[in-house]
Amino acid sequence: MGSGNKEFEEDEKKTDRTYVIDASALYPLLLKLKSPAYVNLLRRIRVLDLTKYEIGNAARYDKNLQSVPKMMELWGEVLESIEEVRITSLAEVQKIAVKQGITFYDAAYVHASMSLGTKLITNDREILQKFPGQSINLLDYESINSI
Repeated sequence: MGSGNKEFEEDEKKTDRTYVIDASALYPLLLKLKSPAYVNLLRRIRVLDLTKYEIGNAARYDKNLQSVPKMMELWGEVLESIEEVRITSLAEVQKIAVKQGITFYDAAYVHASMSLGTKLITNDREILQKFPGQSINLLDYESINSI
């Protein structure tokens, strides 16, 4: 179980908000696509253009999926259906990366969620620690929404 963010839990119950999700959280969700609750979540998330490459790379090294091209075709269709957020200020992303000591990729996800005024769903411990008000752990999201 995650950290049990009470403020997030109350806010989540009141809204049908959207989220930015990074590859560390999206990859495990894609592995669980059989559940209708996960399909519903996919309608509420936004990704960056780099997310599909990160997902592809994770699948490339996942021994269970290396010989399943149909899975990648399905995931490709799913990713095409998710709204993609475009980064408009590389300078702002760089400021976040340098100030917080994180990768440019991670800073891009944080910047996107800040720009949209929403939370970032992630499994990345460093992001969760450095941006506690901006991020939510995937496990917390799943437990609050009974997925």
